[in-house]
Amino acid sequence: IVTTDDGQTYAYIQISSFPGEDAFLQEWFRAITAIEDKGVKSVIIDMLDNGGGSLVHGMRMANMMRRKPISIPSMQVRLNNNWMNSFKTQAAFGGDDYSKTLARRVVEKLEADKEAGKSISRPIEVSVLDPFFLQNAAYGMADDVKIALLVNEFCISMCDIFASVFQDNNMGVIIGQTTMGGGGNVTQHGVSPVSKMGMAVTESLVLSASGKYLEDNGVEPDLEIDMVADREMGFRESFNKAYLYVTDQLTPAN
Repeated sequence: IVTTDDGQTYAYIQISSFPGEDAFLQEWFRAITAIEDKGVKSVIIDMLDNGGGSLVHGMRMANMMRRKPISIPSMQVRLNNNWMNSFKTQAAFGGDDYSKTLARRVVEKLEADKEAGKSISRPIEVSVLDPFFLQNAAYGMADDVKIALLVNEFCISMCDIFASVFQDNNMGVIIGQTTMGGGGNVTQHGVSPVSKMGMAVTESLVLSASGKYLEDNGVEPDLEIDMVADREMGFRESFNKAYLYVTDQLTPAN
């Protein structure tokens, strides 16, 4: 949290990836709690060059952004043993009856799609991966907190998805460049013992809450910056635009 010479106060948060660790979620919670406790109304979230990470933890972070329930994306999964066995395991050994019931319904849906000759499922809400938390709106910053999200072409996977959720729920403005458009789940299939090369296959597709495929499309910013030139300047223009927006000195139209 920074106070400038002219009396402006803002919070700056950098997220370089989305680790699948609870300690990272706790750090995120402490950050947004500190923003609320100190009455800060201007926030810049820097996701430049964010390579993605855990879908569940990233969605939990998005869900903790605002106090009201959020619209969440859906996904289509490849109808193979990886996904089928994942949901069957959750249906049998989930943490509570509600989670088991949701997973069992997904299994029935996937089996029906497979019997119909489909290679990829119908859309499934990502809340089935983490049903309790993603339907809990007990966290978040107030609606009057202005948030600017910085992204560029190296924002991929969970970074794509986070930016999509941020935009679909009108959490603030996105500044920078269209994200890479690689929002699916990637699975590694074997490594050659000689060449040490493996094959990575995209085995799910993510659709934004507005119904747009993130794969190969990405998320377009509200305020576009020439990020190639800005990188040479240490992303100075992107940060300055974000600062001016959160301190009420700029609108996205400018």
